Amino acid sequence: MKKSKKLLLLLLALVLLLSAFTGCRARDGGPVEEEAEPASSVVEETSPPAVSDKKISDVIEDMTSEVKSRKDLNSDTVGWFMLHELGVSDVVVMSTESNEFYRRRNFNKEEEFNGVLYADRRSTFGNGSAEELGVNTCIYGHTLTNIRSSPDFNVFFGPLFDLRDQTIARDIPYMFFSTEKENLVFEIFAVFIANTDNADLPYNRNDIPADEFVEMVRTQVLPRSFYNYNVDIKDDDKFLTLSTCLYRMPDGTQLNYKTTYYRYAVMGKLVDPDQPLKLEADFTLNPNPLIDPDGPMASV
Repeated sequence: MKKSKKLLLLLLALVLLLSAFTGCRARDGGPVEEEAEPASSVVEETSPPAVSDKKISDVIEDMTSEVKSRKDLNSDTVGWFMLHELGVSDVVVMSTESNEFYRRRNFNKEEEFNGVLYADRRSTFGNGSAEELGVNTCIYGHTLTNIRSSPDFNVFFGPLFDLRDQTIARDIPYMFFSTEKENLVFEIFAVFIANTDNADLPYNRNDIPADEFVEMVRTQVLPRSFYNYNVDIKDDDKFLTLSTCLYRMPDGTQLNYKTTYYRYAVMGKLVDPDQPLKLEADFTLNPNPLIDPDGPMASV
């Protein structure tokens, strides 16, 4: 009887030891790619987002003088983009001749692989006021990797991939863009994958009628968003769009940025800075965001 009891205790100890060992193998077995995970397919119930007693304007950083200073150095300067929660804050330029000009050039127009943040050549700014902005301002920025652990992850728009993490996305309701005239705030309402060859999805354009663009947002952008934001899209809205490269699809498929025509995009709508400050974004998860099949790249 005693021998049986001892044997039972010994077997139990071996089971516990084996469980502890196998539970550590994933952590001790070598480095793991810290890929930005796709949004979960489970729609969770959420409580109403917290709202501060402050206004949005209370937290806006005034960058108008910085834009003016940069414009003295490079007349192509159109603004300054900020998404501080992700560590993104930089000058934005625009060539009216070609979207290719700044693709591999820096602010000083020197050749540089990482380039600079630049607005689509079809964007319009007028005097820089909200009233004179076009219906859509699209800003391009390079992403060198979608992997957080890479030292290149923080290059320009790489950190945007953290928005695939719903916890991070919930903490970021706004993004900011300053011109030499005004500090503007845009409420995020879509994080999605776009196919640049889809004629029904001109998400980066500004040279189409405003009513057509707004309708495109409602019917084409929203179904593709990883999140269903509780943000009302109105007929007279103006938009800020961020567009960058994509290296891996949500299902894990690896892409070659030189030949793929998919882009990762974030879109926000212009809002009144005197509105109450939201402390978090209000959304549920989209259980089945639309992703178009790939195809030949459209001209830029």
